[in-house]
Parts: sequence; structure tokens; C-alpha cells
Amino acid sequence: MHQDKHKHINYLLFIIALLLLWACTPKFSYSVRSFLFDGVPNPYEVEVTVIKDSLYTIDSTLVNGISMTSFVRNEFNLHTPYGKRECAKCHDRNDMDKPRLPLPDLCNQCHEDYNKTYKILHGPVASGDCTQCHSPHQSKLKNLLLRSGQELCLNCHTTPLVLANKDHDNIENTNCTSCHNPHGGNNDMFLLMK
Repeated sequence: MHQDKHKHINYLLFIIALLLLWACTPKFSYSVRSFLFDGVPNPYEVEVTVIKDSLYTIDSTLVNGISMTSFVRNEFNLHTPYGKRECAKCHDRNDMDKPRLPLPDLCNQCHEDYNKTYKILHGPVASGDCTQCHSPHQSKLKNLLLRSGQELCLNCHTTPLVLANKDHDNIENTNCTSCHNPHGGNNDMFLLMK
């Protein structure tokens, strides 16, 4: 009698295992698994994952038991090597936190070397700190800028001193680069020749 009891339990466990492994549909499989176990993920819920500093948002879901993954490009302007995932163009292959060359030498491999273009360089350009104004990967702003309009310049230049200059009367929201070259020039104020 004792062996018959074990035999029935073994048959029941075998049937449960079959139900779990070979359920006819994902929906049925999910209902059986969720009935027996807590925390079984629902295959019909949409999971959206945003990866920090990523080019894409990943949207994954199961449809009729088939994993469907779509990639949606973010609304950022991308630095060309970053957009093409050519990280080794700028980063050391052995330590991706390190650039291959110091700034601005790294940037000057593809971009204009302003040391050869202008007599006088703007401070961040002269110090080789391109990333003071530009993002090396992505930005919602044109030219991969970190800030827009006057906010870009007034992040370093003090507003009272800028506004004290009589040439800046009534500039309101005029972009500084309307009159000044942000990289350098042949005069002290990097004035654009009009």
C-alpha cells in the first residue's frame, strides 16, 4: 500500500512536469506556472529598458511565444564614431575609460586644428578642453554642444561683466556666436567680420 502511494505521487509529479515543460501555448504555460509558483514573469507585459548613455531604447515583449525586440533610436545628435559604435577610434582598446590621445590631439585627428587657424584662441580651445563646450558622444543640441544660446558662454563668463560692455546693450537673447567666434580669431574679442 505504501508503494502504491509513492507510485501515485510520482505519476502526479510527472504530469505536472509535463504540463510545465510542454504546455500547448505560452498563455497556458504562463497560467500553469503562475498558479504553481509566485513571481513568474508575464510574457505579455511589455518591458522597456533604457540604458544610460545608449544609442537605443530596447523594447522587448513576447508575442505568441516569440520574443519581439525593437530598437528605437534616441533623439540625440551623435558624434559620428559613437553613432557607428567605433569606440576604438577615440578610446584605448585596453581601457575604454581612457582616450587614445590627449585632447585636443584626439579631436584634431578629424576636426580642424584651431592652433593653425587663428592667432588668438578662446580659453577652452587654447587649453585643449574641447569637452568644456562639446559632448564627446551625444547631445540634443547642434554641434554636440552641452548648453544652448547665451547659457553656453555665461557658464564661464560672468553675466554682470558681459552686460557691462556697452556693445552688449539690448542683446537680450541674442546668441553670443552671432558676433563672436567660439573657437578663436584674429582679434581679442574673436569678433566675426561682417
